[in-house]
Amino acid sequence: MRWSYIGAGSVIDAETVVVALDWRQGKNSPMNRELVGYARAHGFLGHEDEDAGILLVTSDKVWLLQGSVKTLKRRLEQT
Repeated sequence: MRWSYIGAGSVIDAETVVVALDWRQGKNSPMNRELVGYARAHGFLGHEDEDAGILLVTSDKVWLLQGSVKTLKRRLEQT
């Protein structure tokens, strides 16, 4: 396991990351909004920040986090 701090007081296993998208652009996609809505409704939305810049999908949760994908990538690579 490679533990990484992703913000919002959360640490994840970096190996569980499926995809990280720029939420500022990605929220315009109906499929991305549906994914977030589904995660919210079924209890696997890990964190939802009002000013989210990142949509992070891991093998078990969906996260809406502040920051940029570039910063998140750097954090994940530091492990």
